[in-house]
This record gives sequence, C-alpha cells and structure tokens, in this order.
Amino acid sequence: MSFFEATAASLFQQTSDGQTVFRPFGRLWGTFLVSDERAAHLRAWQRRYYIAGFVTIVVSVQLWQLRAMWAAAVLIALLGVKYWHFARKLPRINAEPVRESRSAMFTAHASRVGTRLLLPVTIGSAIFLAIGIWMCIVKPGRDAYFVAGFFGLCTVVNGLQFFVARRNTR
Repeated sequence: MSFFEATAASLFQQTSDGQTVFRPFGRLWGTFLVSDERAAHLRAWQRRYYIAGFVTIVVSVQLWQLRAMWAAAVLIALLGVKYWHFARKLPRINAEPVRESRSAMFTAHASRVGTRLLLPVTIGSAIFLAIGIWMCIVKPGRDAYFVAGFFGLCTVVNGLQFFVARRNTR
C-alpha cells in the first residue's frame, strides 16, 4: 500500500458490529455509515488529491517561494469541501467506531505503508535535513530554518514509522 492509500484508509473505521463508518472531522461532525464501494471511491479520489496537492505545493513554492503558503490553505479548504460533499448524502449513525489508541493508529499506518517505502522516504528526509543544516551554517535565515525544521520533523516521524513497521513485520 502506498503512503497516500494508507493515509486515505485512516478516514474509515469499523464499528463493533463490523460496519464501515466515515469520520472526516472526528467526533465533532458525526459518524456516517458508508458502503464499501463508496469508501473505495473516496479512497481513489483521496489518492489523486494527495498526489495533485503535493505537486501543487512543490510547483507553487518554486514559483512564489514562501508567498505560496496560500496554496496549502486552499488545498485544506478544498479537502474539507470534498469531505462535506461526500458525507452529506450518507446516513448518520449513532454507533461509535471501536476506539483505538494513538499508538495503535500509528502502528497501523506504519504497517500499511511498509518498510519498502518508509526506508527511502526516511533517507530522503535525512538528506534534505542535512541540506537544511548546511543552509543554516552557510546562510542562516528563515528559509534555512524552515527547511531544517520541516525535514527534521519528517525524518523523525518517518524514522519512527520505519522502526515500528519493521518491528511488526518480524
């Protein structure tokens, strides 16, 4: 499973009686009963959205540098509109999904992505972290701190997921 598929799968949970539910905004906006075919439709859309969003952010930053931060806000707003549009025709249910701890969700996501993808992503993040640290040394500034901070966080999260996924595949 790819990173984007694993992230999209986290939107769907199971109730104690095995029904698939959709909770796009957590408990705040409710729980919706969803069929497997509708869930597959949203997962496919979600994959395409994440890939297009990633490309949009990269291109925007290349064209407009830090002024492109508006693109992230627009992408998040579009995602919220899509979730609302998808959920508005689904029946609401009062059943709560089986509660899962954060560590269990982290482990499930890491296992879905797998070590074959997490290893190169972690190495890539570490390389960009090293570039960010080098930028901080050579020409300190907000761009250098942003690169070092962002890729430092990516390296930590991806590294943790890699070790969790590796531990669970043994």
